[in-house]
Amino acid sequence: MISRQPVATDVKRWTVVILISMHDESLYAERVLRAGGRGYIMKQEGGKKLMQAIRQVLSGQIYVSEKMSAKILEIFSGRRGNAGGSPVEKLTDREFEVFQLILAVCRRQIF
Repeated sequence: MISRQPVATDVKRWTVVILISMHDESLYAERVLRAGGRGYIMKQEGGKKLMQAIRQVLSGQIYVSEKMSAKILEIFSGRRGNAGGSPVEKLTDREFEVFQLILAVCRRQIF
């Protein structure tokens, strides 16, 4: 009997994910990192920043923009809780998914 578990484990161990997105990192970057992603970069950052992100992640580090990095450090240091952020940022991943679905339905009904 052949077990697929070691293969899945090996792939997981050697796979790194950098999410390249057009969406605002303040809503998505933290969620990507919590889900196991190693980096988040917005498309408008350009090629040089993308290459920097790839190199940083391949060297075992996590990549987010300087702005997002500062925000995450403030939260973890206790200087600023999530109270100062958007109410949307406080949603759990599932609540955020439902919120997006509701918005999609509302947009279809308006247009």
